[in-house]
Amino acid sequence: MTRSGAGENAVVGLHRLVQRSTREQSTTRPDRDTARTAADALVRVWPTHVHASALGQRLRANATALLEHAEQWLWEDGLHPVLTQLGQSLGRADALPQAVDHWVSALAASEARLGRDHRDTLFARHQLILWRGMAGEATYAAEAFGSLVEEMTRILGAHDAQTMSTRVQGARWLGRAGGVQDARQMMTDLLPGLTRLLGPDHPDTLTTRGHLASLRGRAGDPRAAVDTYSALVKDELEFFGDDDPRVLLTRSMLARWRGRAGDTAVAIDDFEALLPDQIRVLGPEHPDSLSTRGQIAAWRGVTGDHLRALRELEGLLTDQITFLGREHPHVLTTRHSMARFHGEAGDPRLAAELLEALMPDQLRVLGPDHPKTHEVQADLEHWRAKAREEPGA
Repeated sequence: MTRSGAGENAVVGLHRLVQRSTREQSTTRPDRDTARTAADALVRVWPTHVHASALGQRLRANATALLEHAEQWLWEDGLHPVLTQLGQSLGRADALPQAVDHWVSALAASEARLGRDHRDTLFARHQLILWRGMAGEATYAAEAFGSLVEEMTRILGAHDAQTMSTRVQGARWLGRAGGVQDARQMMTDLLPGLTRLLGPDHPDTLTTRGHLASLRGRAGDPRAAVDTYSALVKDELEFFGDDDPRVLLTRSMLARWRGRAGDTAVAIDDFEALLPDQIRVLGPEHPDSLSTRGQIAAWRGVTGDHLRALRELEGLLTDQITFLGREHPHVLTTRHSMARFHGEAGDPRLAAELLEALMPDQLRVLGPDHPKTHEVQADLEHWRAKAREEPGA
């Protein structure tokens, strides 16, 4: 047995051979009580904002080991929360293929153990659709959530909280699949009922307000998005306090829409004010902290300060590769931004070369149907055409 660190950073570990021999001994092999105690303990100590950190990785490794060696006891009273936590943590750490695989397995297990109409089976279907959507299948997610809503309404009732949550996701993914106007109206109609059912301070109610804000902006009214996010930040600060990760995320979205509404200087100021809070709460290596650095650089580029934007993106790329790995989606986004600003700074040939180098990684990580892949392809064609217009091309 080894122990390193102290306090919240303490880590206790056992060599794999010791683990195996312990599991195989008749007096120490896993049983129901030890398995469920371990599962309950993991859920209890699993913070909401550590998914992409070293701690998040350790928690997922422990949950995966538990699932491998004691799965039968994790379904005794239905889907144990540790299985939900594992699947959601994989997705929020941007391990999207692994998240999808987890929910494929969980859904199959739930159908076999609990039946197709069980509440937990419907929940597992919801999660599988959600993470397939996050992996780029927006049209599939919109259609699948629509079908799932019909089944949930039949089984659980139209006003069940789980049914309402799925209806919200159906509207959200309809917007991502291109039906922005219809999605905005659906979300507007859903919000009053959800507020009555769950209360104004429930996380699902507040999340729905965030989705509605985004849809208002994407429907062509960025000022409405800014106003909606501003009101949401105010309420979340009252309900959760300054350091809650949900508040930090909403502040980020508010800054983005301020930029999209034309207030680029205000957006940069907001992101620069947000970054120290994210570093303090989440850590400098967290994807959200790194993403904010990317937003600051990108909005500088939008204002025309391409050289400073490129300097900041180069430093960011080094840190992202160190903390997240070369194939993390955020790394691909940074490489895309760097290519764009090289082009806008007057070097379309270099922009095209960088995008040509990015494209195989984009296809391998996110696939040919992901919206980001389409953006990279469109920009590649744009900068190739610009490069051909140069003298001596």
